[in-house]
Amino acid sequence: MLVRIEKIKNPLFVLVIDELDVYRGTVQLGVFHKLCLLNEATVEMDEYTYYHADKEKINKYCKK
Repeated sequence: MLVRIEKIKNPLFVLVIDELDVYRGTVQLGVFHKLCLLNEATVEMDEYTYYHADKEKINKYCKK
């Protein structure tokens, strides 16, 4: 799945939003990069940078 991240006040956490603009939750930035990403490649769409992420791990680690 493709997701983008948005920064929030706390620099340790980010919002995760999928390619359909659905809010998936918040996750620690380190957990996102270490456990959720499938690879480091990015995709540029609609002025946003999207990452390839594992859908099951996004659902597991993101908190709403």
